[in-house]
Amino acid sequence: MPKSPLHRKPREKPQPYAHKPQASSKKDAPKTSAKPAQKKHRDNLTLHDWLTVFNFVDEHPTLSQSDICNHFSSKLDGALVFSQSALSRKLKNREEMEARINDNPNATR
Repeated sequence: MPKSPLHRKPREKPQPYAHKPQASSKKDAPKTSAKPAQKKHRDNLTLHDWLTVFNFVDEHPTLSQSDICNHFSSKLDGALVFSQSALSRKLKNREEMEARINDNPNATR
């Protein structure tokens, strides 16, 4: 007598998912003065931030662009992090950015 089509051959049950072992907590780690790693994403500077940079450039015409970048990235009251190439591009488009303020006076608030 042939088997009915409703019966299937027995299958093995799948094994549970193999989880990776979790790292131990660092509660017992000693205090350290190491700084946390820098964040992976970048924050765009606002128009007001760039105008602050432009004013600083005007007040210190002898500083190089890389020195200006270092100055703003090391400020204690709120660092503005940007590269020398970003500063160069923004200085090139400075007139356009300053015209944006005249078009929309609330843009810097």
